[in-house]
Amino acid sequence: MNKLVLALFFSLPASGQETIVFKPAENLTVSNVSAIKLYAYDINKGCDRATPVSLIDNDKVTPCSRYVKTFEKEKVKQIIKLLRSEATYGGEPAACFETNYSLMMLDKANVVIGYVDISLFCNRLIANPLIPETGKKNGFSKKGKELLLHTLELVSEEDIVAP
Repeated sequence: MNKLVLALFFSLPASGQETIVFKPAENLTVSNVSAIKLYAYDINKGCDRATPVSLIDNDKVTPCSRYVKTFEKEKVKQIIKLLRSEATYGGEPAACFETNYSLMMLDKANVVIGYVDISLFCNRLIANPLIPETGKKNGFSKKGKELLLHTLELVSEEDIVAP
């Protein structure tokens, strides 16, 4: 059974897109997220920047992104706590959305239970399920953005993928 689930999760159709099982959780919490995959927008894949790029579209990972790394255990707790902290938000977002990075949230059975698309240049994120702590001022606070970059191990300007 485990081999079947893994085969379904990591199967690649002819287009090269990763097919996933997406069952959105009610909330993203430390107790239901066991791993987080980090993806970066890939400017070399010729995707149209005229529309926002979401990590998951029709149960497939967008071809506009490339896998970077997987976070587990304590790092997952840090990321979830940061995303769920009101102090992370409160800044003004720009009137745009250009995905730089995305986070795929996995449960213990490797089922995708959520994702977060991050636009550093537009100073905000879009999440499924919604993160209620983003509130009305859903832009990152200055400190929140710095902590996010540090926690995702993207600590230098060279690490930021330009849209």
